[in-house]
Amino acid sequence: MEFVDRFPIDGDKQAITQLIDGLYGYLNRPPYVERRECRVSEGYAWLLSPAIHVVERLVVARSAIALVATAQSIMLMVPALRFWSGGSFSEYKGSLQTLVPEWPELNDALYWASIDQVRAAQVNKSGESLTNDRLVSWLGHFWAFDTASLPRLLDYMCSRSLQDDRLVALSTAFQVYVRAERAPHILKSLQDIVADDSVLQDQLEILLNPPVSEAMQKYEEEDAEYRRNRDEEKERKKQGRDTWIAELRVNPDRVRNPPNLKSGEFTKDQYLLMSEIQDGHLATGRSDCANWQALIPDFGEAIAHAYRDAAVNLWRHYVPSLRSEGVQSDSIPYILIFAMAGLDIEVSENAEFPGNLDESQVRLALRYITWELNGFPRWFERMHHAFPSLVEEAVVQEIVWELENTEPGKPMPYILSDVVYHAPWLHHAIAPLYWNGWKPIPRASIPTDTIACTYWSVVELIRSSWRRWLADR
Repeated sequence: MEFVDRFPIDGDKQAITQLIDGLYGYLNRPPYVERRECRVSEGYAWLLSPAIHVVERLVVARSAIALVATAQSIMLMVPALRFWSGGSFSEYKGSLQTLVPEWPELNDALYWASIDQVRAAQVNKSGESLTNDRLVSWLGHFWAFDTASLPRLLDYMCSRSLQDDRLVALSTAFQVYVRAERAPHILKSLQDIVADDSVLQDQLEILLNPPVSEAMQKYEEEDAEYRRNRDEEKERKKQGRDTWIAELRVNPDRVRNPPNLKSGEFTKDQYLLMSEIQDGHLATGRSDCANWQALIPDFGEAIAHAYRDAAVNLWRHYVPSLRSEGVQSDSIPYILIFAMAGLDIEVSENAEFPGNLDESQVRLALRYITWELNGFPRWFERMHHAFPSLVEEAVVQEIVWELENTEPGKPMPYILSDVVYHAPWLHHAIAPLYWNGWKPIPRASIPTDTIACTYWSVVELIRSSWRRWLADR
């Protein structure tokens, strides 16, 4: 989210527009989560959270970019993915649900965009027309109407050119009437507005005295059962969570010092607490789970401190694997994320770090550097100032392995690109190691595609640093 927040909203709109268009381009790539009802890319659905955060910033600023089709399409993806993902979508917890209705122009544009979207899908599927908002409103879109915004719906019942649109507006206005406990003055407004349109007049009469068809009754029963099951499942999860929290409060030490736990392992309690910190937030680094204070409001200080102590203890006992030792997996174990959180906590809270570490602990900490999500951990340069030879040895070991194991046409982004883009201060430092015997693979055997060229650029950077170092001698 920090990356998104760096984009300026005011002034030149080109950068934020390109970001919105780029994110939407990925989100709209097939295959989709659900082909008809949810046109959100299966592979790039995770980008919806940062995309909706961008849109929210535009809405807060009342930027005209929020009114364009791309921004509205992104907003329309959220309720569909929320439903079809079955609860697995880690949704960005923003404020669009209140911000959109406060901006009438955006609220109404998004309302009609959602109608057009469902209408297009329905026409393609069955050829039927869309004359009510039932297939739209149940998903829980960001738009909303109430008694204050009812006059706009009444106006749409007269001003929209399509008869079907006027019927849709009537169905939405009728729901406002129902939610207002069927206030007589609202009914009078509806009756007055349809008085000169026989089609709307007939539809209002049907809404007031609906015929109970067998199909409608079945639909309502199925809908009621779905809502009941959903509410029961939600209540079960809440009760389970409340019971778990109560048990932890009685014995916080089961988080800090779990019984029968072997060295280098972690428990379900620790995993669930880590998930609580992550819930609703897009990961920007492996150390995101270090924010143990976020547990205090729901769990209390005792459990939060127990989580903190367990994480700090784990990093000193868990041994991350290295590619140079034969580990090829690109996935990261949850226990490693927890250990990295513990290391980050110690960095934040111990002013002596890394001076408080002995050589074996430094070597252990350096095994974590290639597992960071974006570049290197924030403590990496500080570690180099304190233990330069150990850092350089660890980095060169992985660089040599990557160069020796990169096959033509098969780039392997690992540590080289991070050294190039995130550790320029290290280039000059490891140049003498090149001079003392490290020899990269020949240039001719390195693949020539774009990513692989990054590998060669690091060799050239190190060679340049070596030449400067040699000239200074």
